[in-house]
Amino acid sequence: MVRISMARSVQNVGYAVGVAAGVQLGAGVQASHRGHPIICVTGDAGIGYTLMEVDTMSKHKLPAIIIVYNNNAWGTWTQASREPWALPIHLFQENLRYDKVAEALGGYGEYVTKPADFKPALERAYEVALKESRPSVINCQGKKEFWDRQKFPPGSLGKIEPGVMSYYH
Repeated sequence: MVRISMARSVQNVGYAVGVAAGVQLGAGVQASHRGHPIICVTGDAGIGYTLMEVDTMSKHKLPAIIIVYNNNAWGTWTQASREPWALPIHLFQENLRYDKVAEALGGYGEYVTKPADFKPALERAYEVALKESRPSVINCQGKKEFWDRQKFPPGSLGKIEPGVMSYYH
């Protein structure tokens, strides 16, 4: 029977470290999931800020599967093109290989560019987590154009500044 605990992270893969440690130790409400891999779902900004936590997970043998929705929107502020005194900002290159960084930090990485490739990648990451107690990053390459809500409704949730998920502040 496959058992996975979920750690849903909007911005911080660091939460997954805590959940993975709790599951591995069977602490508190995680007791019934002891020893099982956890899954963290995040975006390119979330992994960009906290990717170094893969090193922590590797050192402590925490089996976490981190699924990254990478739509190349982190560090891009296209809304500025509609502001009278601003220009569009592009802070990072596109198609960053977060999976390769995970490998360099002792984790396992998969780069997914087609929907049909996701399930096999998830199965391989699950096997690595279960048998080797290593973290995995599945870098799912999305399409950037769906990020802009004026061009492709519903798009993003609101006005996002570069690298910041603070909506309408």
